[in-house]
Amino acid sequence: MSITRLLPAILLAILVSPLFAQQQQQRQRRLPDGVISHRNLVYATVDDDRPMKLDLYQQEKATGKEPLVVWIHGGGWRNGSKLNVNPHMLKLVTEGYAVASIDYRLGGIQAHPNHIHDCNAAVRWLKAHAQEYGYSVEKVGVAGSSAGGHLALLVGVGSDVPDLQGKVGEHLDQSSRVDAIVDFYGPSDLYALGQAKHRGPEVGLTQAFGKTASPVHFLDANDPPVLIFQGDTDRTVVPEQSTLIDAKYKELGLTSTLHMLKGAGHGGRAFSSPRVYEQIKAFLDQHLKSQTQSDAGKVLNQLETQTSASITQPVETSTINAPSQSDIRHLHGLIWMAGTGRLLPADAPKQLYENQLARFKNNLKNNPHLDGVSFTGGWKDIEPIKGAYTFERLDGFINAARDAKMPYKLVIMSGSKTPDDVFEQGAKFISTNVVNKYRGDLGQAVKVPLPWDSVFQDRYWQFVETVAKRYASDPLLYGVTVTVANYMSSETHLPRSDADVKQWEAAAPDFRERIEQCWKEAIDRFAILYPQQQITLELAGALPGMDTHLVNVVKHGIEEHPGHFVIQNDQLNGREDNMRIFSYRTIMEYGDQVYHGFQTVAGWAYERSSKRQGSMQRTADHFNQAKGRYLEVWYGDGANVQTCAKLKSLVSFAK
Repeated sequence: MSITRLLPAILLAILVSPLFAQQQQQRQRRLPDGVISHRNLVYATVDDDRPMKLDLYQQEKATGKEPLVVWIHGGGWRNGSKLNVNPHMLKLVTEGYAVASIDYRLGGIQAHPNHIHDCNAAVRWLKAHAQEYGYSVEKVGVAGSSAGGHLALLVGVGSDVPDLQGKVGEHLDQSSRVDAIVDFYGPSDLYALGQAKHRGPEVGLTQAFGKTASPVHFLDANDPPVLIFQGDTDRTVVPEQSTLIDAKYKELGLTSTLHMLKGAGHGGRAFSSPRVYEQIKAFLDQHLKSQTQSDAGKVLNQLETQTSASITQPVETSTINAPSQSDIRHLHGLIWMAGTGRLLPADAPKQLYENQLARFKNNLKNNPHLDGVSFTGGWKDIEPIKGAYTFERLDGFINAARDAKMPYKLVIMSGSKTPDDVFEQGAKFISTNVVNKYRGDLGQAVKVPLPWDSVFQDRYWQFVETVAKRYASDPLLYGVTVTVANYMSSETHLPRSDADVKQWEAAAPDFRERIEQCWKEAIDRFAILYPQQQITLELAGALPGMDTHLVNVVKHGIEEHPGHFVIQNDQLNGREDNMRIFSYRTIMEYGDQVYHGFQTVAGWAYERSSKRQGSMQRTADHFNQAKGRYLEVWYGDGANVQTCAKLKSLVSFAK
């Protein structure tokens, strides 16, 4: 089936909504104690030998009797990955389940039926390999959220529909039938959804297509029980989508339980509450663990009675494993940018590195005005080729900071610092040239990866997780910079010339929305990987027409990670009215809601950079006006005791 035009506006809303951010918040969550994972198991190959993968989570001491639950991520059918595993699913593993989180082909709803073919192939593969990995497929559950909820419903009700089964994978002798469905706010009737949002006919959506891709049109009396969670204020997948399939289920005499969460939108913290988990577990215990059906049914009935089906009672909004604001460390005061970026590559002269490290140690010892340091490096400087990490030089500086008991911030850049082998693997990119006249590599050709590209995403988040495992537990690590969609620095800058914008448009007409979502996702993931450090977004103008998108990213960070999320202006200067600068204006508007700091454009230590920076007094006035909490200064200034002393006499660090 080939679909060329379908619900682009709804797809976009699903992609950039809080629901997707909530899912992305769970990416690569640290595993609970006693849980192990089998990563990147290939369940099928498609499209010229492209491997489709899943991750399998089990108890370390599994008995082989644990029922299997298959998790399908959301993301508007266009984004996300198997790394988006819901925390409720991981908790289920600790209580006697095996959970598989699967990838499927993306590309928007127009990729239908590719994604449902992949999902069903994954179920078949998991059934065929149950004995090998040690879990039970006597009863199997499927769960998903948003687009993943839609696919979970299709898996559940479409096992007897040949057009939904496809021919993907090697285990066509296996059935894809499942025994229970958990649906978080998934669309059930795409045509009705388009009409409800007044977008159906005008984007070419037909009722005929709606029937081929909508779960509600495949119901029959043999379908498995379903548990549905829906927010009553959801404007992306409207509540009627859940009430519709719930009603159709009951018309057929099937088992459906709908929990309408009062005040909840399209995802968010309400869906992470302990009570929601209890309802999921009781439901799955009843339908997948046959030996405990009676007891599980009693628990489920009791929960439904207590919550009045959650329709009129708000659900608790505590978030699993969310750190309290008092547990999060923040930078405060004068922060020295230690100039490590050019020293980390393996081909940087060893003597230069050793000399700089010696000067660094000496300054920490003799400069009493420093309150912290910032270490910067590029991804390819630390992982020049896949899996080959070179942490030694970065560790040298970090160990020196530890010896001096100096708090530090970690900034690892992607963008032009992406390893060459990522592109060799097939990651798509923008090709541009360095245009910053203050850089020594002016005019050099560089590649900047499309931040939503799946090859880039897979490699980058593996790298970020590796770095987090190495440093996140260090009590002197006070902050990290969120990076994913970058150019030559850790700021939100991107290639923005007319020629560059044409490349972005050719890559994806909705590139601004995709970049916005990548930033939201990155904030969520860094928040998980660094639960005790400030996670900093270094603001700068990204691309023409993207200011509103970046403000949306800031709002997301403030709302989803209060006290954890920090914004930073890297363009503080004393040569012009800083209110002309987008990042400064944004801090002035939202500064009373979010912890914030600044970085100077340049320094006063050298004549050329001092002209860029302008007056120290005016710089301090801008900082004080915005009530900054910390100020990052360039290497030469931080290495100069007199400059640091004068700055500290002029600025007032807000409490």
